Amino acid sequence: MELAQMMECNKADNRSIVPIFYDINPAELKYPSEPVKDSFCKHEKRGVDPGDIAKWKQALRDVAAVKGHDLPNGYNGHQGELIKKVVSDVLQFLKKNDLVVSDSLVGIEPHVQEVMKKLGIIYVNGQATEICDKDVHVLKICGMPGVGKTTLAKFVYNKIHHLFQGCSFLEIPKNVESNGLMRLQKNLISDLRKRERRRLSTPDEGTKVIADSFKKMRVLIFIDDVHHFNQIKCLVGNLSWFGPGSRILMTVGRKDILDDYPSEVADEYEVELMKRHQALQLFHKYAFDKYPLEEQYEYDSLSIEIVDIIEGLPLVIQLTASYLHNKEGEIEIWRGTLDRLKSNPKNEVKEVFKLSYDSLDEDTKNIFLDIACFFIGMDKRIPSCMWQACGYNPSIGIRFLCDMCLIKIGENHELWMHNQLREFGKDIVTRKDHQLWKRSRLWDYTGALSVLNTKESAENVEALALMFDEGQSECFRCEGFGHPWSLRFLRLDKATIGGSFQNALSNLRWLDWQGCSKISELLILHLENLVILDLSRSLVTGDSQVWGQILEKAKKLEVLKLSGCRHLHASPDFHTSKYLKRLVLEHCSLLSQIGRSLGHLENLVSLNLKFCKFVKDLPEELCYMKVLEELLIDGTSIRMIHFLRPASMERLQILSACQCESLARISDSIGQLKSLTYLGLDGAAIDSLPDSIGSLKKLQSLLLGNCQKLPELPYSIGNLESLEIMDLSSTMIARLPRSIENLKKLKVLKMENTHLRKFPKDIKNLDKLEEIDLSRCKNLKGQICFDFRGLSSLKILRLSSTKTSGLPWSDDRFSGRQTFSSLSHLHRLDLSECDQVRALPKLPPNLSKLKLLQLLEISHCSVQTLDGLENMPRLRKLSLFNCPSLTELPDPTKYNFEIDMLNY
Repeated sequence: MELAQMMECNKADNRSIVPIFYDINPAELKYPSEPVKDSFCKHEKRGVDPGDIAKWKQALRDVAAVKGHDLPNGYNGHQGELIKKVVSDVLQFLKKNDLVVSDSLVGIEPHVQEVMKKLGIIYVNGQATEICDKDVHVLKICGMPGVGKTTLAKFVYNKIHHLFQGCSFLEIPKNVESNGLMRLQKNLISDLRKRERRRLSTPDEGTKVIADSFKKMRVLIFIDDVHHFNQIKCLVGNLSWFGPGSRILMTVGRKDILDDYPSEVADEYEVELMKRHQALQLFHKYAFDKYPLEEQYEYDSLSIEIVDIIEGLPLVIQLTASYLHNKEGEIEIWRGTLDRLKSNPKNEVKEVFKLSYDSLDEDTKNIFLDIACFFIGMDKRIPSCMWQACGYNPSIGIRFLCDMCLIKIGENHELWMHNQLREFGKDIVTRKDHQLWKRSRLWDYTGALSVLNTKESAENVEALALMFDEGQSECFRCEGFGHPWSLRFLRLDKATIGGSFQNALSNLRWLDWQGCSKISELLILHLENLVILDLSRSLVTGDSQVWGQILEKAKKLEVLKLSGCRHLHASPDFHTSKYLKRLVLEHCSLLSQIGRSLGHLENLVSLNLKFCKFVKDLPEELCYMKVLEELLIDGTSIRMIHFLRPASMERLQILSACQCESLARISDSIGQLKSLTYLGLDGAAIDSLPDSIGSLKKLQSLLLGNCQKLPELPYSIGNLESLEIMDLSSTMIARLPRSIENLKKLKVLKMENTHLRKFPKDIKNLDKLEEIDLSRCKNLKGQICFDFRGLSSLKILRLSSTKTSGLPWSDDRFSGRQTFSSLSHLHRLDLSECDQVRALPKLPPNLSKLKLLQLLEISHCSVQTLDGLENMPRLRKLSLFNCPSLTELPDPTKYNFEIDMLNY
């Protein structure tokens, strides 16, 4: 009875059990021997409740399966050895090696769960219970400076160290040299051996000791603030140095730290910025003794503004809130803090950023400062042309900045940098010299204008931007350019300039003169080294004489942007532009002709004609584009996509023709685009796709949304072996071809608002499929009879606004096994406005179903009962808008989720 109670406690709240099999073999309990059977028979004869006997039998079987101490077999009957081992294990289990972590953490649990998963550790109800993978694994935690990498790693370390025979926390000093490495080695050896440090004469000796001492020991090693593999090579350079089940956790300053480890045992977790509500909660914890009282509500709007400026960076939130702590009633201090955050990070924050910045080489520092001062939100491929021309090697520099988490690259190649990092970069420039004309970069309108009007030499200025408010422009003379400059980037932004530049701009690589009113002013510039010319939204025309003079001078030009030039009726003459790589004519509303000189652009990789509404035909000269990779013709009046020559555009990767309402035909020539990875035809007037589309073996994205005349897909669609995303929303498609079963790499299938009548059965074995969207399919009716077991990766299922009445929760008519409930990765299920759904059935408690489900939407339904919520431990939000038939509201405190409800 006592043993049964112990096992119940073990299951209920994870109490630890250490069985000692003192005078019996565990197998005799797991597979009961005669004495055990006889004992139970006696209990049965005495009339003991059969239910109790069943519990006792199960308890014996369960405890026999727990790893314990077997005196007869493990210690040869030596009680002294057994006692030593038991005492050692219990002391190790009870020993507190916790690292110091703040009690005011917010939103850390989702991060912890993901890290535990990557470490291969079972983590239930806030407790780490078991190491489920016996291989040695290493995990790097990365993220931008100040995002909370160390805090997360310490929290995880405290949760799991009891599972290991030895553990060690090592912090890498700022400047690690030979003696510093030996000190770290001594600390590691001492921590794992649990005794005083031993003397080491060289780092090589320390490496040998580590390699030879812990091969049979399950260890946890946490190394904080690693920037180079050489810093850890002599500590954890080879994973074979440590015993099965060992884990190495490290916070890193660069993502490429683990490149020297085998990919199958090395993983990474990037800590993202805090969500807005979490950031506000953290701010309140540090700024107020308790959540603001009613009389403190005037500070709410300031709190929100401060948090929005900080953009979810925990370090800055904590420092700022701590400074404002108990300063209610001092509103001017709050306002002053907000103003300072907009232009100047706190000193403590600067020190954290500076460590990362100082590790950059000079060229990468220049790229970082350029981005901070000028290029946030810009397509990285444009400034890369300038950096390449200046010898900065942008491909390496941008990759390094991404590895350091100082910048990110968006889906459309745009550069992103955190606000505080941007201000840190600007602060570096301004601190170098108080005199404006001696700084390397000028972005402030007033400062830039004053330098242009000064008589001082501004030879240090490399980049200058005159940026005006909307509707504002400037007219000035350029005598300020009369002295030597090192200017490589100049933004004039709607300015009108008189005078002569003389030789001041001979080093210019990028001229950004958007809104230019007189193109003739350009003719006095020295454009010999120019690689980027941006005249977007200017009053330029197709005057061949003017363009001939400009392009004759700018022979090195690689990027020409003429977006929004409303008076441009014909493209320039490109006979002399043999280096041009990117031509942007987007939103040139009068442009109808693309000159034959386009065929001379043998190095063109990107042609953008988006929303040139008078362009009706693809330029014939495209057939000469041997290196073209990107063709953007969205919003044009193109009527047919047809390529004249079989070998034309053999390198084309992106063809985007969305919102081309006149596009009625795609010819078989589409099949010759062997390198195509993206094909966007959203909103086209096509009524069929050619069979040759199946030849696009590299195609990853096929977007056919809102092609309202398209009734079916060709059978050859199944040949798209690389396809990952297929959007068929708002088409006439009622069923998919059987060949869809061959799309083994498909991740996203969108069929919203189609004529689909049945759940597509041929997708049942697409084990990479993560998202299915069948919302607003009005013909999808009744109970869905589908075997979901093959969709092992499914995360999102949308069935809103359909006539479906239910899912095969646990009734699989095919095999008698559970189907829908086997979707262990599902985290979003949308059944809103499915008015035929009456109940969410109770799921079998003995199965691991829907454990990852985070969002359940059943709004506007006739659902009456909710019985399966206990099997959804990760549920965070339950949407119950307008569910009048629901008789009982679930208790959100019991299940720990948020309920959205209206008209309940």
